[in-house]
Amino acid sequence: MCCSSLASGDDRKNLSSGPKFAGQLIAVAVAIIWGGVSIATMTGSERMALPEWVAVPLTVLFLLGGTNAFNLADGLDGLAGGMAMLCLSGTALLAFTVGKPQ
Repeated sequence: MCCSSLASGDDRKNLSSGPKFAGQLIAVAVAIIWGGVSIATMTGSERMALPEWVAVPLTVLFLLGGTNAFNLADGLDGLAGGMAMLCLSGTALLAFTVGKPQ
């Protein structure tokens, strides 16, 4: 049995990459515009504010990259869910430790 490279087994329709990418861009635009999602600072030796002309494209790149990384991992049962659980656990741990002295 041969599988289509355009869609995984849980997709309702076979879509080419163009409409999928357009849908992802719309979702990212909604997150940035209405959700206020932005990578506004970068941390090296100290926290540095990013200008908006850098922050917005960096946020778009990060969100599109993350979306596509999870989409690629979605081919194996449980892999995307396990990755999401590990990532969210790490984010929760970081959020829990924010503001606490070392």
